[in-house]
Amino acid sequence: MMSYAISMARARMFIVQALAGCVLLGVPLVSSAATLAVSPASWSPTVGDSIAISIAVDTQGAGVHGVDIRSLRYNPAIFEVQDDDAVASGIQIAPGTAFGTTPINTVDPVNGVITISQITNGGMVFTGTAIIGTVHVKAKTAGAVSITFDFTPGSTIDSNVAQNGTDVLTSVMNGLYNVSGQQFSSPSFPSPSSSSSSSSSSVSSP
Repeated sequence: MMSYAISMARARMFIVQALAGCVLLGVPLVSSAATLAVSPASWSPTVGDSIAISIAVDTQGAGVHGVDIRSLRYNPAIFEVQDDDAVASGIQIAPGTAFGTTPINTVDPVNGVITISQITNGGMVFTGTAIIGTVHVKAKTAGAVSITFDFTPGSTIDSNVAQNGTDVLTSVMNGLYNVSGQQFSSPSFPSPSSSSSSSSSSVSSP
């Protein structure tokens, strides 16, 4: 029993020394838990309505160097993503400005796939919340449609938040939207004065 207590005391001492060494070497001690989310996460539009959907990151206090959205998926039969870059070929969403560079920004309107990556400039570290991109969509047809992140905890080949080469993304919040009804334009009728004028002008004197 005494030897067990001594072993535990030595183990605790070793951990304290290791943590102290990490502090001296500048190694982060806090386990990071970054999140990604779309906002708004729900919406009930009518066919023909448009909305801006933001892709947001919250580093939860961690200092990160980049964010990969690989990928964000939607149903192209219900949602139509609008192009936010008239100069570049193809369709792009509006990139955020918190990170310095956007090396990838593409939309596949056939398969409903959005891909965007952002990194900091010169190895700078970003901490806090930021908009990675904004997706402007138009509701095409009625139905339920989700916007979902490809995400597997610990994987670096899907959506991730990078900290020193490590994926610190731990959770995502997807969106669910219900498009209802057909949007009809209000019919236009001629005013009484224009109707009277049109009628009288159509009658000619013999």
